[in-house]
Amino acid sequence: MITNLIYHIFATDSELMWWNLRMIKQYLPIFNGKRIFTIANKDSRNTNLTDKIINILGKENTYFVVDNDINRTYGGTYPFFDISAPLIANTNENEFLFHAHSKGASYTEINPCVLFWTKAMYEMNLGQFNNVKDTLTNYDTYGIFKCTGTAFGNRVNWHYPGAFWWVRHSALFSQNWSAVEKDACATEILPSQFIPSERAYNGLELPPQFIDPYKPYAADKLYNIDCWKINFATQDLTSTVKRVLYADS
Repeated sequence: MITNLIYHIFATDSELMWWNLRMIKQYLPIFNGKRIFTIANKDSRNTNLTDKIINILGKENTYFVVDNDINRTYGGTYPFFDISAPLIANTNENEFLFHAHSKGASYTEINPCVLFWTKAMYEMNLGQFNNVKDTLTNYDTYGIFKCTGTAFGNRVNWHYPGAFWWVRHSALFSQNWSAVEKDACATEILPSQFIPSERAYNGLELPPQFIDPYKPYAADKLYNIDCWKINFATQDLTSTVKRVLYADS
């Protein structure tokens, strides 16, 4: 099984950006194929930030695509996926791509909802990699908190909220994968535009408190701190945030 990585970094020098880098760095040994990091530095004059990111992640077996075009920087992750995916695109049945990004890096202050959500995506997609590897022998894509139902202007009938997902190369790159509407949500729904729901594994069910009975296809409640507090009812929220932020330091 060949495993590739495309990871997008919104370079902001925020606490959540550095936390994301610590998280992905510890899982780099999982990827025995190509590791591609795309970096969007919103302040192109701050080249020291880009250099620091590259030095932290290391250059061994790793490609860095740096692009400071302001239109792409603020256009979500897809413009960067579009320019990096050709470096690994093939139709190998036994080759898989993991896509993720420095979720929450654009926040100037820590957003606890995004932190807890992103931590879950790292843990279930990478921390439990042996389970993921076994599951992907029978499925074409893997992620968590899978939402089913028509969404994003009727473009998909399922998706993985958060844009952390695994996909089999032959299931995606054998199709006209780049002929999609290139907007801010394009990467999040990319697998669901080409792979049927029955071939998409849900690694972790969305907890009941996050499901809106009127919009079961949406993940809006993942941004609701009251829903997350249910999981930390006996803990101080500030302490919990600090524990998650620095547990992997």
